[in-house]
Amino acid sequence: MKNGFLANLVLPVLLLAGCTFLMGPDEPVGENTGTGTLTVSFGEAGGDRAVSSGKDLPAEILAVLRYEVSFTGPGDVQINRTVSSGGTINLSLTEGPWRIDASAYYGEDLMGTGSLSFELRIGNTSVRVPMYMSGPLYEISIPATTGGTVASNFSLAFPGTAVALTVTPAHDGAVLKPNALAVNGGGSPVALAGSGAAYTFTMPAADVAVAAEFLNGWRYARETAAGTGDGSSWANASNDLQKMMDEAAAAKAAGAPDALVRVAAGTYKPRYKPNSDGTTDYATIANDRDSAFILRQGVEVRGGYPTGGGNDASRDPSANVTLLSGDIGTVNTNTDNAYHVVLAVNIPAGSGTVLDGFTISGGYADGTGTLFAGNSIDRTAGGGMYNNNASPVLTNVILSGNLSSYAGGGMYSNNSSPILTNVTISGNTSYSNGGGMRSDSSSPVLTNVTISGNRTYNSGGGMSNNASSLVLTNVTISGNRASSFGGGMTNESNSSSILTNVTISGNKAGSGGGGMLNAFSSPQIRNSIIWGNDAPASPGISNDTGSPAIAYSIVQGGSAVGDGNVADPGAGSTNSPFVDWQDPADSSVTMPNSAGDYRLKPGSPAIDAGDNAGYPDTWAKWQSLTGTPAITEPVYNGYVLPALAKDLGGNSRFNGAIDMGGYER
Repeated sequence: MKNGFLANLVLPVLLLAGCTFLMGPDEPVGENTGTGTLTVSFGEAGGDRAVSSGKDLPAEILAVLRYEVSFTGPGDVQINRTVSSGGTINLSLTEGPWRIDASAYYGEDLMGTGSLSFELRIGNTSVRVPMYMSGPLYEISIPATTGGTVASNFSLAFPGTAVALTVTPAHDGAVLKPNALAVNGGGSPVALAGSGAAYTFTMPAADVAVAAEFLNGWRYARETAAGTGDGSSWANASNDLQKMMDEAAAAKAAGAPDALVRVAAGTYKPRYKPNSDGTTDYATIANDRDSAFILRQGVEVRGGYPTGGGNDASRDPSANVTLLSGDIGTVNTNTDNAYHVVLAVNIPAGSGTVLDGFTISGGYADGTGTLFAGNSIDRTAGGGMYNNNASPVLTNVILSGNLSSYAGGGMYSNNSSPILTNVTISGNTSYSNGGGMRSDSSSPVLTNVTISGNRTYNSGGGMSNNASSLVLTNVTISGNRASSFGGGMTNESNSSSILTNVTISGNKAGSGGGGMLNAFSSPQIRNSIIWGNDAPASPGISNDTGSPAIAYSIVQGGSAVGDGNVADPGAGSTNSPFVDWQDPADSSVTMPNSAGDYRLKPGSPAIDAGDNAGYPDTWAKWQSLTGTPAITEPVYNGYVLPALAKDLGGNSRFNGAIDMGGYER
């Protein structure tokens, strides 16, 4: 026979069903009539690629490609091998006619069979079997989605292939929308099996498109962002804060696990007024005085991020001031401001509705009538914030520079129980009641709150409570003025407030009750200091058919009668409980005055004079001492308890026996 068998073998083609194997020599071979070695290699990954309708065979298919190979030689000698993509078979063979039979497998599916016969005439021969696909290979396309991703284990697949899809929400606030994952091939739905994060389908004889929709409860807002941003990230932030709150609420109502709006530092002004049912009227003209930011049930709105956005570690409400401003008209002209900056309506206790890290200013409630009949939002009350049948949580919030012609310059609550922790209410004005805040038939909970420098032309300079049951712990009420009664606070119409570790000092009333007026009300006062206030009559507490229960406290003008009470230390800074204070008897002092330092000085009679048992630092004690007014245990644990652990200066509340007042020595 002639030498160079392979030289005469001009690329014989092995045809398989759905596949084409092209066999050819790697190199020329010399004459050899003895025995030889045959090396056969298959489907080198990264080398030859299969092509079908212009589609390259993807690496994931090459990686699982398998060949069943049978070598049949003289005397019916048969050798069987299985080799994977890129594998090699080395055989020592004798002369004679040989045949290679090959079957290609993709996963568990047979792709085709074929054979090639030849005579071995030389030794050390190599044959490479690259693979060129002529069979059907179809594409799996998955468009980008907001709120999560869907990934396939194949980008191209053969008909009949089991394709796996993995669903991954982008964060804790996103979830795959129920029944929103779908596969369509050639215009027809493809059956999809699975749940949660894992789904499978059988590849049809067509390209397929995967559709998915996520419920994404997280939104992002920046003052300088483009209005077209969808709020899905800081990069796509929106400048429409109300819309972001509404969208987050809608996503949560539809099944998103969490609703959170992150807001970068800047100034945000309300654009829309509420409809009569409380929804947002997006068609309202700009500068409508009924415009307000409307809190949505179950949505946490978190300010204090850097102007360009950032993570929670970079959030600092003090450094990154995030202002909700009612100054919607001519700048610095109050009479065209929004009646209310923030509205909270029909929000149940424990609903997860939170406003965190904002300054609320510029509300000017001097209108007439009500905003919408369904909830009777009075245009004369709650310039900064109006709560109606609502129990939102406010933390790290400042209410300042708001006005009401009737009540609650900073905040007004009607049949509501807002939870306030680490809040400052200062520099607000009302013309009737409650310069800082007013509560009607409500049960607010205040922890680590400062109420200072507020003014009313009637009663309750700092706060006014009517038929309400407030719980105040670690609170300072100072430097407030009432033209009539109750420079610091008034309790009227069977209000039953509970004051624990409260300091009321430096307030002034035009008639009576420089610190507090109780009219037909009997608050409980413990571990507190009411001292250094100013009024023509009863500078400390004025009682009009009221009888407060006072224990472990110092009350100006009072005596040591009662459990643990300390006698009034008397006038003059030498005998004061505080590091520094403004003595109303000093002709150089203008009252009201909040310029004092209400920390306890060395030797103060208030040091270690409080009652630890009367401090509600566990849920059981809170229930026992307060009666749990409109607060859930998760809200207590998440917001109130951390605030109770510290005094107003950030110091630990317990260093042995508890001190009186808002500060721990």
